[in-house]
Amino acid sequence: MKARLWSCPPRLLVPLAFLGSALLSQAAPKCDDISNDVRKAISSNSAKTLMIVEDALVISEACACEIVRAAIEASKADEALKQQIVQTALAVAPKMAPMITECAGMQGRIPIPVAATPAVAEDAQVTYSGKSGKDAKSVLPILPPEPVEEVEEFTYIPQLAGSLLLLGSTSASAQGLVAVQRAADFTRAEPVNWSISVNGGYDSLKYGESNEFFPDIESFFIQGGVGATYTKVDRRTPWSFNIDAGIINYLDDAPRNEDTFYSTRAAFNIAHEISERLKISNNAFGTYEVEPNTAMGASTTLWNGQYFYGYENFNLSYAWSRRITTTTSYTIDSIRYQDDFVSQSEDRLSQLVAQQISYAITPRTSLTAEYRYRMVNFLNRSDVDYRSHYILAGIDHAWSQRLSTSVRGGVEMFSSDRTDSTAPYAEFALDYAVARTTSIRWFSALGFDSTEIQNFDSRYSFRTGINATHQVNRRLTLNGGLSYVYSDFDGGDISPSITENSILASAGLSYLLWSNISMNAQYSYTILDSEDPTRDFDRNRVSLGMSASF
Repeated sequence: MKARLWSCPPRLLVPLAFLGSALLSQAAPKCDDISNDVRKAISSNSAKTLMIVEDALVISEACACEIVRAAIEASKADEALKQQIVQTALAVAPKMAPMITECAGMQGRIPIPVAATPAVAEDAQVTYSGKSGKDAKSVLPILPPEPVEEVEEFTYIPQLAGSLLLLGSTSASAQGLVAVQRAADFTRAEPVNWSISVNGGYDSLKYGESNEFFPDIESFFIQGGVGATYTKVDRRTPWSFNIDAGIINYLDDAPRNEDTFYSTRAAFNIAHEISERLKISNNAFGTYEVEPNTAMGASTTLWNGQYFYGYENFNLSYAWSRRITTTTSYTIDSIRYQDDFVSQSEDRLSQLVAQQISYAITPRTSLTAEYRYRMVNFLNRSDVDYRSHYILAGIDHAWSQRLSTSVRGGVEMFSSDRTDSTAPYAEFALDYAVARTTSIRWFSALGFDSTEIQNFDSRYSFRTGINATHQVNRRLTLNGGLSYVYSDFDGGDISPSITENSILASAGLSYLLWSNISMNAQYSYTILDSEDPTRDFDRNRVSLGMSASF
């Protein structure tokens, strides 16, 4: 897997890291010490006020009064933010409600929900995306009450759901199989942050049967990159972008007689609340790179040189009532390889239309039914173009403010010029923020693939991956990932059928040397075991470098 040339700016983690290390450094921290740490953390980054309050309360509910008071004072909270702070505190420590409201100067009053966290108003539902490219949403629609509707009273809980890892702003070494499809996160405003990095390492890729099309790699390399991220949190129209660019140079024998490769990635996400019921969102992503990316399910597993991948997803969501929401989406994505030989069999354009209806049976749980139609057209051949119909049902559940899951299951009806087949289709996603210092994400998908079909009638795959990050202390952060892909290639009457198993494991660390300068180390191991010996390979890649953010 490609090692990241840059990472999310370290300085953004300093306030929370300082808070976490300070709170954990004592077995029984004093409330005065905790409140002082809260003040310092909020003063350093007021945009994360609610998260700092949540973390402090998770560690010490007994200090709820001091934590809430410190947060209100340090953030110079207006009435709306004050209510948000109290809501967050009550959600984490409901038993401390009298103390929380008293210390906030709201004795006897439980604050009503306000459109406080702008991101929640725009995107307060579990979000996941599968290989189909569709973002499935609407677990927890936030709508005004409808007095005429005779149903049980319930209040939607904000900040229940998280979104999957945004590739452009995270470490690729730990991405596993998290969907690369754009799952925008508008929960925190971030100013423009620039990053620059440089590192070097060693890359060893060995095929079972090396040849001119799949040559071994045994080389040291150096690489560098720059990047920028920005998130605008607005009540009606939040948006964000990230862009980065890099270059890598192989010092020894390079694949296919080239020694320099380039990478550029850009993402733009925007949502707009047309009314309290009607919302739209658009997510766009493009990359020009060289490393295979199994998370997408779009690029080949084999190293095949530079390619361009583009993705565009538009969603329209309408809440018909407090419980029923429909989401209509259109997705188009395409991949094109620079190598003429690979381009002949892999370049393609995919379009997908989807319609989903969601029914919220509780504030935390939503049932869904969905239909999708997908069209895949290869640009330089027509014998493997195919169509797929999907009929799916599922459930989305937010177990807590930190843990959410999504499940989809049903059938995929696959049809091409070569074959027709019906098979199970499934998706699963889990997002768990164990604490502000630890997060875990897991994604799985089962269905037909359009990658590396070549002379086969079809490819049916199961993909799963888990990745995690853990901030050990203010300076040290660890990351790791493990993914597995099983593929069944049906040769039909053209060629023998084969199966493949691939595993990718990665681990890394980042150490903050100064306030905005980090040292990074990454290692990844990939193996492909195929019944076609010309495709077998194993790869070891290690790198060491530094990055700066400002």
